[in-house]
Amino acid sequence: MKITFLTEEWTQSTKGSCSTFMRQMAIELSRQPNTEIGVLIPSASPKDKVDAKKYNIKVFEPAAEDCIGYEPVDCLQFPPQGFSTDFIIGQGIKPGRHGQALKNKLSCKWVHVVLKNAEEMAMFKKTPGAISKGQKQHETEIKLCKNADVVLTVGSKLNEAFNSALHQCKKDHIFSLIPGIFDEFFGEQKQYRNSKNFEILVFGRGNTEDFELKGLHVAAKAVAHLNKYEPSYILKVVGAPEGEQEKLAERLEDLGISRSKLTVRSFYTERGKLAQLFLEVDLVLMPSGTEAFGLAALEALSAGVPILITHNSGLAEALKEVPFGRGCIVHQEADWAEKIKQARKNLKTGLEEASMLRDKYKEKYCWRDQCAAFVKKLRALHSGHAEEMQQESQYKRHSAQKRVAVADVKKEERDNEDGHKAKKSKETAIQDSKKISPVGKKDGRKNE
Repeated sequence: MKITFLTEEWTQSTKGSCSTFMRQMAIELSRQPNTEIGVLIPSASPKDKVDAKKYNIKVFEPAAEDCIGYEPVDCLQFPPQGFSTDFIIGQGIKPGRHGQALKNKLSCKWVHVVLKNAEEMAMFKKTPGAISKGQKQHETEIKLCKNADVVLTVGSKLNEAFNSALHQCKKDHIFSLIPGIFDEFFGEQKQYRNSKNFEILVFGRGNTEDFELKGLHVAAKAVAHLNKYEPSYILKVVGAPEGEQEKLAERLEDLGISRSKLTVRSFYTERGKLAQLFLEVDLVLMPSGTEAFGLAALEALSAGVPILITHNSGLAEALKEVPFGRGCIVHQEADWAEKIKQARKNLKTGLEEASMLRDKYKEKYCWRDQCAAFVKKLRALHSGHAEEMQQESQYKRHSAQKRVAVADVKKEERDNEDGHKAKKSKETAIQDSKKISPVGKKDGRKNE
């Protein structure tokens, strides 16, 4: 069974958690028996191809002659010549919308992956028209879900939201998957750093759109408050657009945090650098107003780093079912400073608990088992599709035979009608000839 992912990147992570999930999902499915996994990428680098080959994943690129004038992501609608697959998997609106085009073009099935709830996210954005824009994006994603053969929701929070919106669809139309531990960040237990400073990491672009969505103001205020009493807390904010680091630093400084206790960096595009970053810090925060899941925090947990996350996230829902998980969840904005303080006080214990939490989480939410169930679902759908295609082929063949038979009957009727007309014409001609007497016979009787 051939399964192809639509993705904008492979080894890089410029698109954040979306590409992280799609990459890991492709890798995990490649480990399932009797599956052939591929990725369709607008432009694959040599590094992409070498890395994908390690997992026996094939890399496809769109036909270059069809992509002139198109944005890279929109080139995904043009697969290379001779390309075929049984399933197309795409996420979100931009890459995902090309799933329906390829479904029709290739006569395959389409899986739409939901990683965000645009409508809920918009409630925490301060830009003009954000809520209206979020509503439109959500409505578009719902339409894509309705047209897809299968909808894959990431985490129970998204599953509940989209199950409600798609209640008219078949129950087996939606498959919920809770991401497991990311192997590329998984390693030995993170070692205790004997340092006088306590370094805290938070992700966010820091622009007007996501400053409060990602809770950067919450992190800055909490750290500023703690430094009033013990000036040893360092906040690292990673994700600022290149060239915009200064603006973000100024905005954070306005919230009371000293520049001497602040580091602002642009987003890490190389996944290896992100793994190195986790080794540099003592704690990772996810103080977002809302998170569909919280894959960045899960990456940190995969690296064995202690985490504190918002209660309003899919990851929080998942952690409630795992030993030590509830201790990572923060329910109110006013509690962040105290939670950070306790994490520092119990750093050695926190590292041990983070390692145990990671192991328990990996056991509870196993990629292998969930992907096996997902593949089983796809196989059933593929089997039904093959039967459907066979029936359609038989129907077309039967229809063609019927058309030929009807044509033969009509031809025979025309031939019979033409023969009947010819016979009737001949009979009429004979009758007409009998009515006319020969001229020479009348004259002969008179002579006698």
